Amino acid sequence: MDHSSQYSEHDLAEKIYIANDQFEQIQQAKNDTVVLFGEIFTYIFSHNQIENKKVELAIKQNLNVRKQYLKLLEQYQFSFSDLQAAASSEKELKERVGKGFSLKFKVSKKHVEQVYVILTIEHSATHHHTKKIILHIQLDNTVKKIEFMALIEGRSQLVMDKNSEEFELLSNANAKIFLL
Repeated sequence: MDHSSQYSEHDLAEKIYIANDQFEQIQQAKNDTVVLFGEIFTYIFSHNQIENKKVELAIKQNLNVRKQYLKLLEQYQFSFSDLQAAASSEKELKERVGKGFSLKFKVSKKHVEQVYVILTIEHSATHHHTKKIILHIQLDNTVKKIEFMALIEGRSQLVMDKNSEEFELLSNANAKIFLL
């Protein structure tokens, strides 16, 4: 085997590697979820659960989609809860407090794997008494949406599985909560 054939084989191997790498990037781009602005807006306000996974995946994967989502939440939020200081002696948060609202977590006595999440809004808007209340939770690139029933006497409650992703985010001191 002479020097020129070794050089050709090396060039060919390099070209195959580059072509394969570019093909994988194209395939990955095809697999990325495309979400339109209207879909993000609908996800934020809609009570329809069907499209949630698609939009949540796009928010997780695409920085531009996540920025649009967070910008919309900031514009339309009723209230907000930023990072919470967790007491060092407590393993789990018992409460989250935001501007004008609070979330209390109480473990069920009969079913220890379930938690009552009690939402209290101090000065609620009219729609909080007639429509479901939507909370958005964001931690890094993960987002979830939780819906409470309309307020009765300033409160609403939800039963959640203690090990659910939604509850883990909701009770995480580093997560941000947007109340609509």
